[in-house]
Amino acid sequence: MAVTISQSPNIPFDQAYGPNPVTLTGIPVDPVTGLLAADKYVLQIFRNGTKIADLRQSPNSVALAIFDIQNTLQNFVAPSPNDIEQTGLIGADLHTSANESTPYGFSYGYELNGVVTIDGSTTEVYLDFGGTKPYYAVLYSAAPYIPVVTASGLCNSVLKRGDVFSDVRTFRLGSEITDGKPPWLTSITRVYEQNVTIDDMTTLSFYNGGSFTNTVQTAGIEAFTF
Repeated sequence: MAVTISQSPNIPFDQAYGPNPVTLTGIPVDPVTGLLAADKYVLQIFRNGTKIADLRQSPNSVALAIFDIQNTLQNFVAPSPNDIEQTGLIGADLHTSANESTPYGFSYGYELNGVVTIDGSTTEVYLDFGGTKPYYAVLYSAAPYIPVVTASGLCNSVLKRGDVFSDVRTFRLGSEITDGKPPWLTSITRVYEQNVTIDDMTTLSFYNGGSFTNTVQTAGIEAFTF
């Protein structure tokens, strides 16, 4: 019997500030005595091919090991520097501004008498953003943030918009704005509100991906209307 992963962070993405459990099962057992034939589970975390964590844990009462890797992932995400999104700032300043997300993967196995045996590695690329989620959100749903797009003739139709990555939830519908608005603002369009000072540079972030069905030349968010 080989060690396997029975639980892992959400796909296609999760949030680093909150539970990110990885559960290992299948530690070797002596087929005759039924006793454990290994000392600990081993979980190794890799980021872009570089090992960033090498973790050990003894099996619990039901022979599993549960690793919450959020502290490891938090070391590799950060908010953007102030004013990085200002108009006209391009090139290396944006490219190297901050790691707002981090990709990672796993190797897993067991340890016996100090010797590590790796039973397998993930081929899936996991992704965490530097956002927060409730302490109870072990099964995190990314669905609210993922737009759904499908083909409509020679064009595309957005069946569901993706929510913004923000704690800002105060908004008005276009129909509620009566003191002047652009003609493209429909009655059901959400206009998010946030109080800022004249020197503030604030932004809203979206997941640049989606659920695409028979779409026409669509791979992500290409433009916004302001």
